[in-house]
Amino acid sequence: MKKIAIFIILSIITLLNSIYAIQTISVSIPPIGSILKYIVGEKWKIEVLLPQNTNPHLFEPTPNTMKAIENSKLIIINGGDVDLWAMKLINTKQKDLLIIADKIKNKDDNPHYWLDPLMVKEIAQAIYEKLRSIDPQNQAYYQNNLKIVERNIQEIDNYIRKSLSPYKKREIIAYHPSWYYFYKRYDIKVLSYIEEGEGKEPSLKKIQEIINIIKKHKIKYIVKEPFINLPVIRTIQKETGVKVVDMDPIGFNKDYFFLIKENTNILRNIFYEQNR
Repeated sequence: MKKIAIFIILSIITLLNSIYAIQTISVSIPPIGSILKYIVGEKWKIEVLLPQNTNPHLFEPTPNTMKAIENSKLIIINGGDVDLWAMKLINTKQKDLLIIADKIKNKDDNPHYWLDPLMVKEIAQAIYEKLRSIDPQNQAYYQNNLKIVERNIQEIDNYIRKSLSPYKKREIIAYHPSWYYFYKRYDIKVLSYIEEGEGKEPSLKKIQEIINIIKKHKIKYIVKEPFINLPVIRTIQKETGVKVVDMDPIGFNKDYFFLIKENTNILRNIFYEQNR
């Protein structure tokens, strides 16, 4: 009797684990999780693998990361050096996997695709295609939600263009090229990136070059990511009086469209100050 009870308990646990796996999607970074949420609604549970306030380039996975992946039916990762740590953990023979980088058509050697709202159309479409392949009975539901995402993309694109259109000579200094596609889309000229390579601090020669650019072009702000706080930036500030402002590319616990709007407003304020 005892053996039968144990067997029943183990069967129930196995069944519950199976149900959980079917209902869970793991995503490497929060902005992709936010886009995914729009499409899946309440049909799936979403597990964001990157912990709160962590640099995605430098994150070291924990046992909880592996557990989340094991319990997921689908894993969605950005690709590129944003989340190499996720790719290393995934057994592609056992899991449904979507790599966003593989679905982006016109891309440069920069993995921050989600920061261009029009590239997000491709991301959302790729997510929809994957979902309908593994959950065809809910295809109409996902398709309707995809249309909502596409309307939101059009609205935020209009908002950005309207917000930034008064500033015809838009120049900026940035630490890291996370907003590369955004700047390219909306005709913002990056005079220089301070970082000389992923995680590589600038040389003395590069620092002096940045200082000269700031003085020559009367740049009033350096844009950096919230998780970057290096002495080199303070050195540049001391020499030029430039201010430093954060533009958040990740948006922990933030809606994607709110994140883009928030950062657009930051840029608008920067350009307003520089035109004064």
